[in-house]
Amino acid sequence: MQKTILILTGGGLSPVFNSLIYGVITEAQKKNWKVLGGLFGWASLLDNGQIIDFTSLNAETIKDIGGDFLRSSRTNPLKVPNGLEQVSENLKKNKIDGVIVIGGDDTLAAASLLAKEKHLPIVAIPKTIDNDISETYWTPGYPTASWFLADYVRRIKIHAAYTLSRLFIIEVPGFKSGWIAASSAFGKADIILPPEKVINCRAVVEAISKAYTANGNYATVVISQYARFDEAIAGTTDNQFDQYNTMRRAFIGFSFTDFLKKELKMDIRNLHPANYLEVLDPIEIDKNLSIKLGTHAVELIEKEQFDSAVCLKREDENANEINVKEIPLEDMAGKGRYKFLDEEMFDFDNFKVKQKFLDYLGPVFPNYPEEKIKKYLALQKEVIQKII
Repeated sequence: MQKTILILTGGGLSPVFNSLIYGVITEAQKKNWKVLGGLFGWASLLDNGQIIDFTSLNAETIKDIGGDFLRSSRTNPLKVPNGLEQVSENLKKNKIDGVIVIGGDDTLAAASLLAKEKHLPIVAIPKTIDNDISETYWTPGYPTASWFLADYVRRIKIHAAYTLSRLFIIEVPGFKSGWIAASSAFGKADIILPPEKVINCRAVVEAISKAYTANGNYATVVISQYARFDEAIAGTTDNQFDQYNTMRRAFIGFSFTDFLKKELKMDIRNLHPANYLEVLDPIEIDKNLSIKLGTHAVELIEKEQFDSAVCLKREDENANEINVKEIPLEDMAGKGRYKFLDEEMFDFDNFKVKQKFLDYLGPVFPNYPEEKIKKYLALQKEVIQKII
């Protein structure tokens, strides 16, 4: 039986939006379904929303490209007067049999409430580079952001920091969790500062000083934009609240750099690659898994298995295989469902990841760094050891 489905995307950018959309469109086309796309997230299903027909679209163009050609927004239908009724009526008006919602914490929380309270035919797909959504091995977009951050940190450390004898402070995204910051361990970051626990300033100054000296007078520190300290170090706050009452904070790296300049006699520079990590083209593993997630979401609509979410599971920690599964949406979305970096993954006293984290992200970094980089690192070490 032919169905009509709608895809909408919400929240911040992720490298795999288009790959997820590609998986949905191509699978629906195989079933000869009508495929609609909602522009600007939940706003597409409110009065005066914009919906386009993808039924005959050749989607090959989008699967390898980052960004979101459907465009996104942080519209919350639960905060709009008569928002629930508007969404319901527009689904009926367009004869939509199922909605595939792609988004992060807030977008999925709204989807869960709509599915529960209005019994709307929703299947959700998580995405966020923050990797803070529960019940999925990792969130689509996180592997790409992790790989490029590790490579960025590696280049800054072995080229800029080493050559110029500098300490670099690199600020990265991380609203509630330090998963992105932790991935910089693959780029040999010396000190990693996630937001999960309050950081002792005296301890981190000592750790940076030791790492800088041990390296041969250079080092890299990666700090989450929401890192917390036991002294007065804070970033700037954007007072532009959105419909989810989210207020963003950034540039804590500058405050931390100013603090360190008073404590350490080093040439210290600050870098801020935050949004760059959101606009990348997806790496192969991220793209392929995202396509599978999009495909599986369509299959759930075919089975009328609504109020569900698709997710990733790694059932054998000794193998790199990641599988696509489904779970109840309420298990993934909503308050208290966040996934944090914990003591099994991270050594908060010494500001470094543990082996379990390296194993966790191992499928993204099967042969990293490449052999020529390993040889170059060995050469740098030899040079430092030969200094008279």
